[in-house]
Amino acid sequence: MKINHIVQLGEGWMSRAYLINHEAVFRFSKEKDGAMDTEKEIKALPNLKNIFL
Repeated sequence: MKINHIVQLGEGWMSRAYLINHEAVFRFSKEKDGAMDTEKEIKALPNLKNIFL
């Protein structure tokens, strides 16, 4: 992915979120605990997709 535009959307206790090219949001963990939470969220996403779509 070529990055033409990046904006920081926000920051929480465990991560920072960025909007890339006005179309995709990327969130980056600050520490190991945040990364572990992100892994849990990744595993939960398929189930949430079925509920909200």
